Amino acid sequence: MIVRIAEGPLRTKFGMFLEILYYDGQTESIALVMGNVEQGKDVLCRIHSQCLSAHVFNSIECDCREQMAMAQCLI
Repeated sequence: MIVRIAEGPLRTKFGMFLEILYYDGQTESIALVMGNVEQGKDVLCRIHSQCLSAHVFNSIECDCREQMAMAQCLI
């Protein structure tokens, strides 16, 4: 069972998102949501990896940071 355990606003340079934390009994996952998507069709979505090296340490070995920025811009 997946449980929604916390949520809060997240201001980004791409706008305001709702950050939602889920827990499945083993791992936590975060969803960033913009707008009302509950009744939506064709909702833009990106499943993002947990790339610490690109996001925190600005590694040039991976383009995860750029992929995430593009997804947030489109959403």
